[in-house]
Amino acid sequence: MEPTTLPSRWTPSAELSDQELESRLRRLALAEGKFMAVLLSHLAEFDRRRLAGSFGQPSLFYYCVRVLGFSEAAAYKRIQ
Repeated sequence: MEPTTLPSRWTPSAELSDQELESRLRRLALAEGKFMAVLLSHLAEFDRRRLAGSFGQPSLFYYCVRVLGFSEAAAYKRIQ
């Protein structure tokens, strides 16, 4: 399984063996990094196009908080 491929059915973590749990954590950590890079790339392009106003928000920060549901701290970090 590729690091960014998720299984179609998740076994609850409590049902995994120690080795399966550790293996899944490694795959999820790799996937998170790849997805974060894609998210940041999309946020940068969204900001470059100045689209927040087109979607009813005064800034990218408010778009991230109000529309995407990030905390203020998470929105700030991602924009930086």
